[in-house]
Amino acid sequence: MKKILSLLVILSIGLFSCGKGSQKGIEVKGSDTLLELVQEMGEVYIKKSGIAVNVSGGGSGVGVAGIVNNNTDIGDASRQIKDKEIKKAKENGIEPLEVKLGIDAIAIVVNPSNTINQLTTDQLAAIYKGEVKNWKEVGGPDVEISLYGRQENSGTYAFFQEHILKANYSDKMKRMNGNAQMFEGVKADIGGIGYQGLGYVMNEDGSFKPGVKVLAVVGKSGRAVLPSDKSAVLSGEYAISRFLYQYVNKNMTQTVKDFVLFELSPEGQAIVKKTGFYPLDERAKELNPELFK
Repeated sequence: MKKILSLLVILSIGLFSCGKGSQKGIEVKGSDTLLELVQEMGEVYIKKSGIAVNVSGGGSGVGVAGIVNNNTDIGDASRQIKDKEIKKAKENGIEPLEVKLGIDAIAIVVNPSNTINQLTTDQLAAIYKGEVKNWKEVGGPDVEISLYGRQENSGTYAFFQEHILKANYSDKMKRMNGNAQMFEGVKADIGGIGYQGLGYVMNEDGSFKPGVKVLAVVGKSGRAVLPSDKSAVLSGEYAISRFLYQYVNKNMTQTVKDFVLFELSPEGQAIVKKTGFYPLDERAKELNPELFK
């Protein structure tokens, strides 16, 4: 018995004397758009702090629900939390705090063989509502349009519907599980069109990744703008731009807060740029005042 007790004491001392690496890891879940970005953040952060950041996808709805139900430390979202979700969170004793992490421009992608170079926001809406069914109706080839979109739990699905369609999607739209699946679908489909987070199609230097063709979008200004036009995205001229969000409990642990502050630091924002999104840079503090009090 004494030997067993001695062994337990030794094990306890060993556990409590370990460094930061033994601390509970940070759990992050949610938006597929943010998945690669936050995974890379986590890979850099564990080398700095010894604290593991476990990142999984599932869609913005999963991330927000994780915060609302208190089963994740950070919820990634490419849309804002809804009033009914905030209400439910408060009923669960959670005070959600919004973090603006970076800026995204939703890219409209087609098969590389498509001769079309631009679409208006009205044309995009008509295509995704199923009113326009052939590319020749919008100045393209005589090919049937094949719609690719996201699942309902996706923040990109919700944002595109709210800001472009303002109606229901066509029931012929193929609902992809993530950005990578959509990219591959459009790449292989001569009539394909999809919408996805910029980080999945743009390199750090502003060039586009091979495999799909990124279209310019004509918005209210009447000018055809590509999502790689930083000034147009930041000014709002590019019609499908948005913040990338994370949600945390206002009463988060210091461990979680330290990671979020790292994400907003110059080093973290450099990763935002590296993964194809637009960083907040010096605006990080201005846009997230609660974190810097």
